[in-house]
Amino acid sequence: MVEQRGSATALSVAGIRAMESEKPPEERLFVDPYARQFAGEAGMHFATKARQIVPEILRRVALRTRFIDDYVRACIREGISQTVIFGAGYDARAYRIEELQPEARVFEIDHPATAALKRKKVEKIFGGFPSRVAYIAIDFLEETYTDLEGKLRSGGYDPQHTTLFILEGLISYLDRESVDQLLRFIAAFSGPGSAIVLNYTDLEKRGEKFGRLMEQNARGGEPMTFSIDPAGLEEMLRQRGFDQIATVSLAELELQYYGESIMEDLAHHFTTARSRG
Repeated sequence: MVEQRGSATALSVAGIRAMESEKPPEERLFVDPYARQFAGEAGMHFATKARQIVPEILRRVALRTRFIDDYVRACIREGISQTVIFGAGYDARAYRIEELQPEARVFEIDHPATAALKRKKVEKIFGGFPSRVAYIAIDFLEETYTDLEGKLRSGGYDPQHTTLFILEGLISYLDRESVDQLLRFIAAFSGPGSAIVLNYTDLEKRGEKFGRLMEQNARGGEPMTFSIDPAGLEEMLRQRGFDQIATVSLAELELQYYGESIMEDLAHHFTTARSRG
């Protein structure tokens, strides 16, 4: 990520979500009415370039977004009213998912550069900042998880509450030690039964086209550095205080949402789990 401009990948994902949202109703998996505004011209440009390299990237992001949307709604139905989004980028769930809007408290965490740009866009789109959303900027090159604890508490976070943590498009850009620290923090700084949803990539099974997209992202300062398979990720979660672990592949999500699997993707997976407390 280029420090002053924020994350180009986050802009690209917003652009891809806009493309999916603008499909005919019978074809799209979700609607994000704010995605194009968050993406801007730059995000739409990045998204178009990504689709030129990996044409199926739209399908991948659509499946990822819909799966996590459905998990968010399921957690809310269970009574979880506190959500933390790590690496929030231009995630618009706090504004577009109706179930999150009445009383749910949402904490959006990101690097200061991206967080500052997000706040500017939120203010422009909505004319202000929703009181139930807290924007947490943190730079782990200079700050620690103790600093993050303080910022979350200042924003109204209650570590005794059962909480949903969203790690979408995040851990592949961290190193193993950082992933370990993040999972330990979540398990320790939330109430029993807190939920986590994350996606990740087994880079050894990536295809040629996805490899080219990785190279482009790396040239832009956002390399993918963490690779793990489902068995390894599930063991990591167990060792760090999680159970009720469930994993689904991208191919399985294709069958679930489209009724067919055409990408033959073996690299991308999604896992949900609960903290033991």
